Amino acid sequence: MMSLSTVPFSGSLTERLAAPTAGGIRLYWLGQAGFVIATNRFRIVVDPYLSDSLAEKYRGKRFEHDRMMAAPVAPSALGPVDLVLVTHQHTDHMDPQTLMPIAAANPDCRFVVPPRRAGCRAGAYRRQAGTACRSRRGRAHRTSCRTRRHRNPRRA
Repeated sequence: MMSLSTVPFSGSLTERLAAPTAGGIRLYWLGQAGFVIATNRFRIVVDPYLSDSLAEKYRGKRFEHDRMMAAPVAPSALGPVDLVLVTHQHTDHMDPQTLMPIAAANPDCRFVVPPRRAGCRAGAYRRQAGTACRSRRGRAHRTSCRTRRHRNPRRA
């Protein structure tokens, strides 16, 4: 059975991500709900929010959205990314100012994103921003789609 341990490191996360990953699996926190999962064979990024887009959007509003800590790394410093997983459509999980630079720097990267905002249909790949996009729908989403189709029979 594999055991987990916390291993502190000196230097920045940018430096750490640029270094080769030795054996095992490494998990790095990106702030918010974001993580990098790195092995010597692949790199997965989950819910990266590495911009200040929410602070900019809500500046001067009743409820401002300031970050609790600075982003620990720029999207361009994540290194080679093989897969990005986005759990839901909130901007602090699906941030265009973070995802677009990742897509531009990693043309072979796959993105698994919620279907509605991504413009994808379940099980289908669609080219978006030069990157393959695949959406997954859960049981609850299939049920709501069925209901919508019954209300509007012209909808696919």
